[in-house]
Amino acid sequence: MCLFCNLNRHYFCGSSFYGWIDGYEKRGDMNSYGHNFFTSQTEPELLPLSVFTSETELKLVLLSFFTPQTELKLLLLSYFTSEAELILLLLSYFISETELKLVLLSFFTSQTELKLVLFSFFTSQTELKLVLLSFFTSQTELKLVLLSFFTSQTELKLVLLSFFTSQTELKLVLLSFFTSQTELKLVLLSFFTSQTELKLVLFSYFTSETELNLVLLSFFTSQTELKLVLLSFFTPQTELKLLLLSYFTSEAELILLLLSYFISETELKLVLLSFFTSQTELKLVLLSFFTSQTELKLVLFSFFTSQTELKLVLLSFFTSQTELNLVLLSFFTSQTELNLVLLSFFTSQTELKLVLFSFFTSQTELKLVLFSFFTSQTELKLVLFSFFTSQTELKLVLFSFFTSQTELKLVLFSYFTSETELNLVLFSYFTSETELNLVLLSFFTSQTELKVGRFTISSSQSF
Repeated sequence: MCLFCNLNRHYFCGSSFYGWIDGYEKRGDMNSYGHNFFTSQTEPELLPLSVFTSETELKLVLLSFFTPQTELKLLLLSYFTSEAELILLLLSYFISETELKLVLLSFFTSQTELKLVLFSFFTSQTELKLVLLSFFTSQTELKLVLLSFFTSQTELKLVLLSFFTSQTELKLVLLSFFTSQTELKLVLLSFFTSQTELKLVLFSYFTSETELNLVLLSFFTSQTELKLVLLSFFTPQTELKLLLLSYFTSEAELILLLLSYFISETELKLVLLSFFTSQTELKLVLLSFFTSQTELKLVLFSFFTSQTELKLVLLSFFTSQTELNLVLLSFFTSQTELNLVLLSFFTSQTELKLVLFSFFTSQTELKLVLFSFFTSQTELKLVLFSFFTSQTELKLVLFSFFTSQTELKLVLFSYFTSETELNLVLFSYFTSETELNLVLLSFFTSQTELKVGRFTISSSQSF
C-alpha cells in the first residue's frame, strides 16, 4: 500500500512511501519510482497536493512520518502550495509556542513572507486570533509583530479592524496589549493614514459611550494630547461637534470636558467661538447643553478672562437682537440675576448704556426691560439716576426713548412713589429752569395736561 495514498491506491502511484522519500531526496528521480505523471523534475514539490485527495490524508502523513520537527518545518515552509496545508502545520505541529514563534519570526526571509502567513494562511479569523493572542508569551512579542512586521500602515489596520469578530476582541488588543499609554497613542495617532480611519476606531469600536470616554479621558497623559485629538483629528467641524454633543452619556460629562480639559480659558473660548460653523450651533450649545441655568451662567460669567470677552459673546454671537433678548430675559432664574448682569458686567456706564440703548430693535423692547425687569421701582430709579454720567444723558433717555408723550408722562407720573421723588427729578436733573420749562411746555399736548402736571408737581414750588 502506498502510504501517500493512505488506503486509496491511485493509478499513478506504485511506489512505497520510503521509496518516494529516497527519490525525493535525490531531486529528480521521482519518475523512476512510479510517479510517471510528472513531466519535469521541478514537479515533485507538487506531489503532496496531487496525491492526497483530502487534507485529512495529508495530515496523517505529516503527523506520522516526520519524526524530527526540523524535517516537518522544512517541508511545510518550502513545499506547500496551498494555505490549507500551511495552516495545519502552524496550528498543530509545534509542541511549544516557542517553536511556532521561531517559525513566524525566523523562517521567513522577509517581512512579506510573514505577512502572507498572518493575512492569508488562516482560513478564519479565529485561527489568526489564536496566533496573535496566544502564541506570544509576552506583550512585547505581539507588539513587535503588530508594529514592525507590516511594511505599511494599511496592513496593520487590516488586522486591527477586520480580524476580530467582535469589538470586545479589538478592545482587548488596543487596551491591554500595550504596556504604556504611549504605545497605544502611537497606534491611534499614527497608524491610520487618514483621520477618517481614526474616527472609525474612536466612534465604532467601543460598545458603549462609557468605554469611549475612558479612552479619551485616560489614555492621554496630558490635556494637550487630548486636545490634539479633539481639535485636529476631525477635519470638518461637524465631526467634532458630533463627538462633543453625542458621545457623552450625560450633559454633565460634556460640561466636564468643556470646563476642565482645556488648560486655559482661551482654549475653551477657541472651541466655543470657532468650532461651530454658525452662530446658531454655538447657541444650541450654550442654551441647551447645560442642565441648569446655573451651569450656563458659570460659563458665561467665569470662562472669559475679561468682561470685554463676555460682552463679545452676549452682543455678537446672536444673529438678531431678539435672540440676545431671549438670553437676557429667560436664562436667569430671577430678575435679580439679570440685574446683576446688566449692572455689574460692564466696566463702565457707557457700556451699559450701549446695551440698553442699541441692542433692542425697538423702543418697546427697551421699555420692557426698564419697566418690568426690575423687581421694584427703586431698582429702576437706580438705573435712571445713577448709570448716566451726566444729566444730559438722562434727559436723552427721558425725552427720546418714548414714542409718544403719553409714555413719557407715564414714566414721570407713575414710576416715582411720591411727588417728592418726581420733583427731585424735574428740579435737579435740568441744569436750568429753561430746560424744565421746555419739558413742561412741549411734552404735554394740551394746556389741561400741563396744568395737571404743574398742579401735581408744584405743590411746593412754582415757576
